Amino acid sequence: MTKLLTARDVCDLCRISRSRLYYLVKAGQFPAGVLISRNSRRWTADQVEAWIAAKIAAADVADKTFGESARASSRRAVEARLARRSQG
Repeated sequence: MTKLLTARDVCDLCRISRSRLYYLVKAGQFPAGVLISRNSRRWTADQVEAWIAAKIAAADVADKTFGESARASSRRAVEARLARRSQG
């Protein structure tokens, strides 16, 4: 049987506030979950774990991309300083 998580459970797992959770749901950036009753929404553990895994994967890609561009920028700055020193 699939375990259903409350908003509090989801917030604890994701380390986000309840207002942030509902903002992400409204923005389409987090699974909407299942409406159990008028004021009761639940998420499956699989949905939440998949969202966390996607965020980690996106962060890894961003780190690699940023790291490469930061190294290139740093290398250009060093080369420019060396060029100025050799001219002066």
